[in-house]
Amino acid sequence: MFLPPPLQLAYSAIVYPSMILAYAGQAAFLIKNPSMLSTTFYSSTPEPLFWPMFIVATLSAIVASQALISASFSIIRQSIALGCFPRVTMKHTSEKYEGQVYSPEVNYFLMIVCILITIGFEGGPQIGQAFGEHPSICSCDF
Repeated sequence: MFLPPPLQLAYSAIVYPSMILAYAGQAAFLIKNPSMLSTTFYSSTPEPLFWPMFIVATLSAIVASQALISASFSIIRQSIALGCFPRVTMKHTSEKYEGQVYSPEVNYFLMIVCILITIGFEGGPQIGQAFGEHPSICSCDF
């Protein structure tokens, strides 16, 4: 189990400064190369680091998609328990850990939505541009 103080220290000393430097580097790259908006991430990566960066980015996307799927299953399971969501099939995938569930209906819904988004935006670069041109889509005001 991770305790809050080490996580806060790691985030404040390593993660946050690294993100700021990465975004500042991409911004500087875009100032010099405004025509490469849709490929900024990979185009701004130095040539020797391209493949390692590609592998890390791909693995990060896989982890993020798994987190989205797991969170969707968990939230819907909790919503069903509270009576806020229609009943769907919930299969418990682990006898050891109580919160690990799978729902075929939710899985198919997420698949269909991903396919529709991909078709609607005609591929990857357009999805990235949608977030770049319309920051309100991905921002949260709390």
